[in-house]
Formats: sequence, C-alpha cells, structure tokens
Amino acid sequence: MALRHVVFEDLGLLAPILGETGWRTSYCDVSIEDLGDPAISSADLLIVLGGPIGVYDAPAFRSYLKKFSCWNVG
Repeated sequence: MALRHVVFEDLGLLAPILGETGWRTSYCDVSIEDLGDPAISSADLLIVLGGPIGVYDAPAFRSYLKKFSCWNVG
C-alpha cells in the first residue's frame, strides 16, 4: 500500500520493481481516505510517498497531523 498526499503521485520507478518481485500495490489518498482503515494497518508493505508539505507547515495542516496520529509508531 502506498500512501500519497496528492493524487498525481505514484510509485514511479518502484512500481515495476515491486511488480516483478510479486508485490501487489494499491494507493490510499490521505487527503480523502480514512487512515484508520484496517487495510492500511494490515499491509505487509507500507510506502509513504512524499508531498508538497514540510514539517514547518504543520500548523496549517492540523488535519494531517490528526490523521497520522492514529498510528502508534515506535
């Protein structure tokens, strides 16, 4: 599963490599989909694609911070 921040992002050069090694990939658009979806937490491989938002933009994008806080990373 690949999490993307904008819909025009994709796995690029990784897509054929992942396909050739047997990985099936899908996308989750973080701006519109529920990050609490069990499909995300049960994914064998999770790739978080970059986006046009930097950490210094956090105050303007509190909704993103809320979405990502559903994961316990550590």
